[in-house]
Amino acid sequence: LNVVEGVLRIHVSSKNTLMPENIQTEIHDLLESHDHLTHVSPHHLGVVIAKGVVDAMRGGIGFVMAGQHGLTFWITAQITLSTQQTFQSKTPDEFLNQRVLLIDMTKGLVSSLHNDLDSWQMEVDSVNGYQKALEMMRSAARNGKPYHVAILNMALEYVGSLKLSALMAGDPSLEGIHQMILCTVEQRGMVNTIKHESKVEQCLFLTKPFSRGNVFHGLLKLFGAYVTEKAMG
Repeated sequence: LNVVEGVLRIHVSSKNTLMPENIQTEIHDLLESHDHLTHVSPHHLGVVIAKGVVDAMRGGIGFVMAGQHGLTFWITAQITLSTQQTFQSKTPDEFLNQRVLLIDMTKGLVSSLHNDLDSWQMEVDSVNGYQKALEMMRSAARNGKPYHVAILNMALEYVGSLKLSALMAGDPSLEGIHQMILCTVEQRGMVNTIKHESKVEQCLFLTKPFSRGNVFHGLLKLFGAYVTEKAMG
């Protein structure tokens, strides 16, 4: 068997667990922080240790609150797999040499998505901040090398992602860019998200955590392409 790098994804759920909003914010800030921590509450020590392990494995960590329906923590980690364990697919012509911009991603998401998109022969860049993202996309369009896909990571404060998406859709130089927005289950069901989806046709929401196959089929949908099960090998 050929040995390749793959992504392990694990979900840990509790239907009876509720988390106050202030604690959600504190944990989210810890998970998103890229700075060295000088002080950690004993209550959050486990989260910090878990994040350190996941970072060492080039992965990501996060959680989803589903209102009264409980809490789900998820992690991803880079691992070595045989090809029989991985999602196999032939690269569709629509994917070849398409330029993709990853926006506001964690290091783990950048690594995971970069591996997948590279394997489909797509060209990948990443940037943080929607103003910088706009500048990069507009500059690329002016230089005759436009981006074809933008993948946005919706943060806990989701307004920025939807604002960027709307600005892209309303800009003649960017409106042709396909948009994929990564969001939590809770964010996916919000009224603002549903309204936004109905207004921006070139936008597709993908809930986290997601698989390589989810990204593959999401891109196919954005490109309006279709691949038979036989072609996926």
